[in-house]
Amino acid sequence: MRLFVFISFLFSFNHCFAQDSTQILYFKIIGWKLKVPENFESLDSSSNNKLMQSGAKAIEDVNDLKLNVSDTKTLFTVMNGLNYLSSTITPFDIKKDGSYQKANKQTNEMLFKTFSEKIPRAKIDTLTSLTLIDGLQFEMITMKISLNERVLLTMRLMYKLYKGYDFGISYLYVNDWAKTAIEEVIYKSKFEK
Repeated sequence: MRLFVFISFLFSFNHCFAQDSTQILYFKIIGWKLKVPENFESLDSSSNNKLMQSGAKAIEDVNDLKLNVSDTKTLFTVMNGLNYLSSTITPFDIKKDGSYQKANKQTNEMLFKTFSEKIPRAKIDTLTSLTLIDGLQFEMITMKISLNERVLLTMRLMYKLYKGYDFGISYLYVNDWAKTAIEEVIYKSKFEK
């Protein structure tokens, strides 16, 4: 489930970085190529796993359920301060897992409920929309979290059923510089079709 990393970053601020990444990433399994945003660093796999477990626990606690994240694979996570970009894939078979649209609706509801309960004084504005990345249509949820009339952060989660996977791209930004850097690499990324 793609939202584990998404939630984990908001509630965890101890990060371990692997390397400075001014590199090109390629993921053969989904045929996706992108450049790492300048001045962002890769999160090592151990830290990624801890974040995924932390996110799963936050979701489980608020929504009173048990999640299985064993099939979710983090493709990459890069960060600059509190700004991050991450992508995950989870096998998804509509014959076994049911409707992808229904699963996404439930995911979005759990995401909103988790943030609402974890940050009770915050105002959370959500918007769902569609976006194109290299000609592929993704569903997108945007959440702006504000406290005392000040936007603290904006999170976006893009997702699509792609090549048998629930493919998610999530990012969080706290300033316009990071938003521009992250969105530039996302929208310039390429897919083998």
